[in-house]
Amino acid sequence: MYKGEHTEILDAFNIQDGWFTLDFANCFVKPNVMLPQDLQDAIGKTITRPRPNSDDTLVQQRFDIVRDYSKNLYSMELLDIRYPFIAAELKR
Repeated sequence: MYKGEHTEILDAFNIQDGWFTLDFANCFVKPNVMLPQDLQDAIGKTITRPRPNSDDTLVQQRFDIVRDYSKNLYSMELLDIRYPFIAAELKR
């Protein structure tokens, strides 16, 4: 995506479930506020650099997926396979 050589971004292989949350009001990805502040800060930098919230296409995709799920156009099983982060957030 947009990571490039930015070392302040968390390595995808080290990211754990529950570190990121989805704000359904605006479909923005955010750090989990239940984590220690230093980890929230690192997650915030990770979110800022690859731009998942400032890229309107990515935000719109998340919105469309949630909307389509709410209209029963997607099953939870499909979300689990194709969009596991969104599925986990809907379950949360």
